[in-house]
Amino acid sequence: MENNLIICYDLYKQGQDYPAVKKAIESLGKAIKIQQSVFYVKSKYSSEQAYDIVRKSTDQNDFLLIVNASKNGFRSYLPHEITRFIESNW
Repeated sequence: MENNLIICYDLYKQGQDYPAVKKAIESLGKAIKIQQSVFYVKSKYSSEQAYDIVRKSTDQNDFLLIVNASKNGFRSYLPHEITRFIESNW
């Protein structure tokens, strides 16, 4: 089964490698850029698997959110209070 993934990211360190992040996202499946740092991807990967792939192209100070809209789940590397808010309201 393929998943509907929404991928959002913010790269905070100057000189970030945006092309590497885009390439990692596009490697997940059929992808389209929705906004500057937001993609929709039709993918065979789960949100957890996609997170592991894309996270390799980011730094520890960057933010990453991957939502599996097919299964109503998400995986993120965001400030704790944001993640906690999403988890408690999901």
